[in-house]
Amino acid sequence: MSIDSRINEHFEKFYIKTVPVSPIQHASPSPASPTSLHVSPPASPRESLASPPSPQHAQRKNHFNITDKTIDKISDEKYLVKISFRELMAYATPIVFNRDLDLLRIDELYTSIVDGYEIPFTIDAIYDQKTKIDEKSIKIINGNHRHGAICKYITENDKHFSCDYKVYVWVYEVDECETTNMKKSIELYTKINNHMPFKEPIIVDVNVMEFMNILIRDGQFKDKILSKDQCEIARQPRVNKKEIFNLLNNNKDILESFISKYSVNKNNLIVTDEILTQFIDNIKEINQRIYIKSCNNLTDLYSDNLLAQNIGHYQKAVELGFFLNLKKSKYPKEVWIRYLTNPTEI
Repeated sequence: MSIDSRINEHFEKFYIKTVPVSPIQHASPSPASPTSLHVSPPASPRESLASPPSPQHAQRKNHFNITDKTIDKISDEKYLVKISFRELMAYATPIVFNRDLDLLRIDELYTSIVDGYEIPFTIDAIYDQKTKIDEKSIKIINGNHRHGAICKYITENDKHFSCDYKVYVWVYEVDECETTNMKKSIELYTKINNHMPFKEPIIVDVNVMEFMNILIRDGQFKDKILSKDQCEIARQPRVNKKEIFNLLNNNKDILESFISKYSVNKNNLIVTDEILTQFIDNIKEINQRIYIKSCNNLTDLYSDNLLAQNIGHYQKAVELGFFLNLKKSKYPKEVWIRYLTNPTEI
């Protein structure tokens, strides 16, 4: 007898002995009903176990379900809710990178609430269903002073839980908004706040693959950066994509300086399409400037004792129009990367 059979046999004996069975109430069948009554047998132990809730459902149970308060909906990820002051105070907090608060501004808004709250507040916030159970799942990205004023009002004026004031919140759903999806959160913050500064520099871990992939896809570098070659080192002047990846990965500080220089907001160090376009432009300018230096004088590219043994690599670089991997030159990739932010200094 199998294990499942023994378990079911034991369950049936236990069920019959210990669980009273209510008498079946017979009713006259309706014309559309079958003439005989079908009674399903009791479920097996495994069948009777409730299936575990889906991760999304379980996560929602851990947090205040703000979606229940929806009064207008643009999409599944963006909607307007109306919640009470107490709910906002209990479940909302400023997102980690938001600006410092001005206490005088909070006091002004607090006074307006005390005077009657004639114009309801509107706030923008991210709803993160994957925050830890002991963390607040509503992360404010616009309206921290209003949030501060509401918290002050509840603290000082709602001892009897009688406040029925409501606040409107535009909700944007972003899971893991302060970790894995920080970039998306910052983009939302930037759009909503019209590029207002953060309280401190925000450095999202630079995704080197974004920079490497745009180089590989660019038409000018086709057949120069070998994306299909399985060897880690390509024959110069061509370069393998693994070499480019290692170069960028080992120089993240240079990439961060580059992003900072060309970002609209100097404290907003995220990789946008504009940043990637500028990256390609700067790489192309570096490539051209190394070529121009060699045209003026080959000794500006190679020292006298290395010129003869590397002239073949140089001639191939001229043929390809690609000067980014002349290993023994004065501008190998480990050197020219230092000029990424300011190519004109080569």
